[in-house]
Amino acid sequence: MSQTKGTYSTEELKRILKKAHHRFERYKTLSVLANISIVFIGWLLVLLFLEDWLYLSSLEKSVLLSILTLFSLFFLFRGLRSLRKEDFMTFYRHFAWDSKLEPLSYALDLEKATNANPKLVEAAIYRNLEEIDADTLDSELSSFLVNNRYFRTLKNSTILIGFLLMSLIFTGLKYPEPAIRLANFWQNYEKPNPFLFTVHPGNTTVEQGSEFIVSVDFEGDLPENITLRLKSPVETEFRSRSLERSGNLFTSIPFDLNNNIHYYIEMDGYQSEEYEANVQLRPRFSALTITVDPPSYSRIESASYQYPFAQIRALQGSELSINAVSNKSLRSLLLLTSSDSLLITQDSLNSFSHSFTMTRPDTVHFVLEDENSLRNNNPFRFTLLPQTDESPFVELIEPSASFEAVEPAEIELLYRASDDFGLTSGVLKYSLQKAFVEEPIEFEINLSRPQNRVLQNHSWDLTALDLKPKDKLTFWVEVKDNDGYNGYKTGTSEMITLTVPSLLDYFDDLGEKEEDVKSDLEDVSESFRQMEDQYREFKEQLKEDPETNYEQRRQLEEVQRQQEEIEKRVEELNEKFEQIKEELSEKNMLSEETLQAYQELQKLMEEIDDPAFKEALQKLQENMSNMSPDELRKALEEAEFNEELYKERLERTLELFKQLKLNSDLEKLAQAYEDMARQEEEISTEEVSDEKKGLQRESMMEQIRQLKEQLENLSQNTTDKTKTTISELQEYSDEELNKIREQMEKMLSELRESSAQSEDNQQSGEEQSENDSQENSESGENDDSSNNNGQSPQPQQPPIQQQLKKLAERTRQTMSQMNQQQMNVNIAGLQYILYSLLELSNEQEELVTYANVTENRSPAYVEYARDQKNVEDIFLSLSDSLSQLSKEIMQFSNLITKKKTEVERYLTSSLTQMAERNQSKASVATRQALGGINEISFLIANLLEQLQNSDGSGSGGGGMSMQQMMEQMQQMGQDQQQINQQIQEMINDLQGERLGQDQMERLDQISRQQNEIRKQLQQLQQNGELGGGDKIGSEIERMIEQMEETINDLRGGSVDPTLVERQQNILSRMLQAEDALQERDEEEKREGTTGSEITRPTPPEMTLEELEKQIRNRLNDPNFTKYSADYQKLIEKYFELLKQVQEKEIQ
Repeated sequence: MSQTKGTYSTEELKRILKKAHHRFERYKTLSVLANISIVFIGWLLVLLFLEDWLYLSSLEKSVLLSILTLFSLFFLFRGLRSLRKEDFMTFYRHFAWDSKLEPLSYALDLEKATNANPKLVEAAIYRNLEEIDADTLDSELSSFLVNNRYFRTLKNSTILIGFLLMSLIFTGLKYPEPAIRLANFWQNYEKPNPFLFTVHPGNTTVEQGSEFIVSVDFEGDLPENITLRLKSPVETEFRSRSLERSGNLFTSIPFDLNNNIHYYIEMDGYQSEEYEANVQLRPRFSALTITVDPPSYSRIESASYQYPFAQIRALQGSELSINAVSNKSLRSLLLLTSSDSLLITQDSLNSFSHSFTMTRPDTVHFVLEDENSLRNNNPFRFTLLPQTDESPFVELIEPSASFEAVEPAEIELLYRASDDFGLTSGVLKYSLQKAFVEEPIEFEINLSRPQNRVLQNHSWDLTALDLKPKDKLTFWVEVKDNDGYNGYKTGTSEMITLTVPSLLDYFDDLGEKEEDVKSDLEDVSESFRQMEDQYREFKEQLKEDPETNYEQRRQLEEVQRQQEEIEKRVEELNEKFEQIKEELSEKNMLSEETLQAYQELQKLMEEIDDPAFKEALQKLQENMSNMSPDELRKALEEAEFNEELYKERLERTLELFKQLKLNSDLEKLAQAYEDMARQEEEISTEEVSDEKKGLQRESMMEQIRQLKEQLENLSQNTTDKTKTTISELQEYSDEELNKIREQMEKMLSELRESSAQSEDNQQSGEEQSENDSQENSESGENDDSSNNNGQSPQPQQPPIQQQLKKLAERTRQTMSQMNQQQMNVNIAGLQYILYSLLELSNEQEELVTYANVTENRSPAYVEYARDQKNVEDIFLSLSDSLSQLSKEIMQFSNLITKKKTEVERYLTSSLTQMAERNQSKASVATRQALGGINEISFLIANLLEQLQNSDGSGSGGGGMSMQQMMEQMQQMGQDQQQINQQIQEMINDLQGERLGQDQMERLDQISRQQNEIRKQLQQLQQNGELGGGDKIGSEIERMIEQMEETINDLRGGSVDPTLVERQQNILSRMLQAEDALQERDEEEKREGTTGSEITRPTPPEMTLEELEKQIRNRLNDPNFTKYSADYQKLIEKYFELLKQVQEKEIQ
């Protein structure tokens, strides 16, 4: 700020005037505060004088102070609110009028013009002020501020406030008591008593029931009203008694005193101090103690009760010892119960003791009588409540409910017994109901002495019971407590029944569980279709009205809700399937191949619920209102992409489950045939009664009926490829079962006839002499055996047993042949698709080259678009074939499905960009499509190798030791670190510049290096059998996904900090996986278990070279047009040939 010729510049004037304006406003506010302070301090002085004169109560002081405070605040708020804050122009006008300076009035004249511009007026003001001398302006401004009425008011108020404050301080110092009382306004203070008097008898002690008189002797002035106020200890308020006057002496009317009292004299609003009169009490206990000694077996410590108490709770049989001390010498002390009275003798001076056993509930009280025949008026009473020893409790925790088990060998019992004081013994009791036997077998097993409230376990070996199908074993645990008073009591657990089902019954139950899973899968699929329809409707409305509205958001919320319900149902579905798999694995009911298929399917079921679809819907829901049309389109595409993947996973899982269910049912049928053959052998060789043998035959016939039902149910899970084979098996098996049933019916009829003959022979045998020697008896038995066909029939010939074994063998052969043929077709189809993908890769690579070198907007892109369209059509056909194969190959990874869907998107994007002749985007899209095709080819090649090496020898050579996996992971970590360094160096070299041809080639080289590491990771995952359910396998899958994102970014030329962060994350995961492998290696070394080899069927060899030669011959045909409609027809013809081969093999 500069000054020129003794004047202020514009900026300095603004600062000075604004400061003066603020001071002016501050004076106004302070004047109001000063006035309110004068009123507040003045009223405080008034309250101080009132308190000194009137001794105000706490309520009165609180009310007056509250009113004063509220009124002060009210007038303060009103005064501040009444102040009008003047703007700068108003302040300037007042200042201009008071100062009488001509330059200041010019601007006011300008302001009077109605059309004057405010900014022009303000500029004119500062312009005129610049012409005024600085000293003159300061003088006039200071004079204006000092002489305004607000400043004068503030000045006068400040003087008055000082005077009032001094007065208040002076008064408080001169009269400190009222000031203190007013400061402690919440307390009440009383005026000092002005009378002089003496109260008789004051504090005194009198005999109970004696006459009591209170007198008051005054000196000097006498009160007009005087009253005696008294109360007993049981009263809460003082009551009044009148006093009679005799000169200066006032005396109360005599009254009998039976209780202690407190009293004082009240006179003209004043009162004397409070006095106490104590009376002599009636006889009572000055101390009463009852000691409870529980029975020794309870191990409870003694307890004591001190007067007063209302009841005593103790264990039945406890010893009660009474020790009492009276307040005076007694003539007698009686203990009274509801049925008896007892005189307690005195031990010493005023001391008494007595003991008795508590056996039943009762009420006890005492009667005390002193030497003067004075009794206690209110006898003390208490109640005896004996607690009985509760029966023990025992709970069977495992097994917790009745269950079924096939060929049970051992039961692990877990139980817990408890009692309030202890346990002495425990036994395991059981009742065995053998099949076809009426009387059960009962026995018990001594258990170790149970510990109170501690989990106990017992391994029960069942081999000695020789449990057979249809046997029922009911068992429970009994424990006894240590009740030493009433005798030991018994506690019994819940009865648990183990039922040994026949293998067919067990398979029926298992089949119902599998049908539940299948039904749930179908329900989930139907729910997904409904959600898909809802989502489709949402997209249609969004196309019609791109502006989001409430209805669209509601529809999307409904889609999300349906998706969450599907997610919950899939979780429940996985739990059910996990239970089935664990049950089959624990009981070892199926072959290793079928159990392996269950595990593979379980992985697929766990992968159904991919969170990507849910996240895509949430992202769309949260950001739909804020998205641009392009962002909304991309979000919809992402949601549709994940929706399609979800749908394919769901449909594939359902089809594979049907395939697995068919194989499982066939294997269970074969086992059921073998089990029935075993039963037939036992029936033929076992020597039992005809009645029991008849029941066994009837049971066998019932099992045949169940087998026929299971045969009929096989059709529910067949496909077009397996329908004929299964139908032939059903016809053959049904015919054989009918023959077996006819033979059994004939045997059952013969048994019934022989049973009737046996009864006749038994009656005739009773007439024989009982004195026959043992030799004659044995001879007679032999004769009876030889002559009586019913009692010991000849063993059945083996045809039934052989027929059942033949049925089992035929069923297994059908299952093996069906799987073998399906594997052959699948391998051939995969080989053909792999070769076609390799051809497509070459074509796509040419398009990548063309897109990189062709200029933007070049007409050549029209021809490239045609070629890209041809590649897309061929890939879509191969994609359909892959989808079909995925529903037939259990080992088919969902990653292939995801990749092929991604490639379809890349090819569509590439075709769109080529049609628009966009060089940069077309280059990126063609690269992404090429990478995806190569990725799928690699995955299919790995799948082919896995299928071809699924036999015993192949699987043995493909595994890796833990040491090899750690070494390979360490090497890959070093390679990954080098790639990360290369990417970081390239980012540093670019420094924001655009990518040139050299940089693109360098990125392409780095992407190939990253792809090699990714392939090594996939190979490591497969050879090391690290699946998605495994922690290390999950980490490796996540690394593979991140590497694929990196490869796509590098091929598209996207180099940013996100890429660097992802690469560091990959390296960190590698190091963590290496540590996890090392920990697992140490654990396996400690376990020292040896893995068992799994023998799998070997598919017929069909090399890729043979298939390639066959297809190349067809491609070289001059009538064949490359990548045209004929190519599609060739694919269809190829699969028709495969079907023909399959049908020939089946025949």
